[in-house]
Order: sequence, then structure tokens, then C-alpha cells
Amino acid sequence: MSPFRLVDHTADIAVEIWGKDEHDFFNETIRALFFLLTDQKLENMHFSKSPRRKRLKLDFSSFDEGYIDFINRIIGFVDMYAILAVGANVIMRNKKAFITVNFLEGYSSHIKREIKAATRHNFRVVRNDNGIKTRITFDI
Repeated sequence: MSPFRLVDHTADIAVEIWGKDEHDFFNETIRALFFLLTDQKLENMHFSKSPRRKRLKLDFSSFDEGYIDFINRIIGFVDMYAILAVGANVIMRNKKAFITVNFLEGYSSHIKREIKAATRHNFRVVRNDNGIKTRITFDI
């Protein structure tokens, strides 16, 4: 079973995302965003260009707020530069996240849907022995 699934929602688009740890969780988030933007699964795509890396340093004094900030920054890069996130390396240390995100340039023709932002509507992150899970709604 895929680590994300679309959830029926009346006005926007919602998705459940889960991962075994922070690194996996953030990469599954990128996979879900890629699908929402392109209607294609990231693992089915073949890219001829090398990714461009952007480093992010985020405050995670509240994991939920830091996670929303991460998603909205990715959405901002897509909107401003027409680039697609395809992976990330995540290091969490002292309530800070150091994230290197891999983006692909030149694939803007694959973008089929605009996502304005991740919302806080019914949002929360749940951690347990199986990993990290969330349900998040996007304003489209």
C-alpha cells in the first residue's frame, strides 16, 4: 500500500501521509505533493536532468507548525520558480530542521494543478510506534 492516499473533501483536496521517521515522512510528503501537482507518481517518472538543491533551516519548536511551514515553502518554490520537489534529506536537531530539498527545473509542463497552500483545517500530526501520520488539506 502507498504511504499516502487522497481523502474526499468538499472544497479543497486532502491527503493522508505517513512515514516511519521524520526523513521518510518528509519524503512521502514530497511524493504526495508531486502527485497532487502533476497527477503522476514520482516513482513512475524518468528525469534527464540532475536536481537542483535548496537548503532550508526551519524552526520546529512546534512540529506541526514547522511541518506546515515546510510544505508551504515547497509550494512557494513551485509557484515562484516552476520547479518540482523530488526528494529531501532531513536532519532534526534541537527543535530545528535542516532540510536539503532536491528540485527539478524544466518540468513545469508536468504541473496540472495549482496548490495555493497547506491549511490548518483539521490538521494534526500523530506519532506512535509505527511512525508519523497526518491528514492535511490543501487550498487549491
